[in-house]
Amino acid sequence: LEGTPQQPLGIPGTTGIENISATTDVNDPIHSCVGQLGSKTIWFRVRSPFTGLASIQGTGFRLDQFGNPGFSMTVYETDGLTLGPELGCGFNASNAPGFVTLGVPMTEGRDYIVNISGLSANNRGGFMMIAVTRGDPTVDFAPRTLDFGTVEPGQSVERRLLFRNAGNVRVSAP
Repeated sequence: LEGTPQQPLGIPGTTGIENISATTDVNDPIHSCVGQLGSKTIWFRVRSPFTGLASIQGTGFRLDQFGNPGFSMTVYETDGLTLGPELGCGFNASNAPGFVTLGVPMTEGRDYIVNISGLSANNRGGFMMIAVTRGDPTVDFAPRTLDFGTVEPGQSVERRLLFRNAGNVRVSAP
């Protein structure tokens, strides 16, 4: 677990770090949701103060242009020395707006590792963030309205909202 912060993030908690200069280790685990090793890998340690379900949300922002750099987020149990089993994995494609949200069962006093990695070897990186809260994950839609502009009598206008759950649990809108 070299490179993992020794000070764990509490719950609730939020943290972030720039990963432009982060590296890739060939010994890192393969992310099940994308079937490959990540790049520009960063690690976060989370300590659970409760037993139950936690919601872990990750996002990324490119620093050289609008959008996100494309990333996967994977959560593992740990004994402090080695990675345990993967508890969840999700990804967000490059330049796609949004977040990855995972529901992770946690045990009071245990540590967990959150890994955020770029999706490709040529990933430029950016500023990566995670937020950890207690309870079931929910989704917040933005924008909350669809603008149809002016629709004249007899005309039709269609707008679509595409929602893809790339996480590991069912999500619901508030």
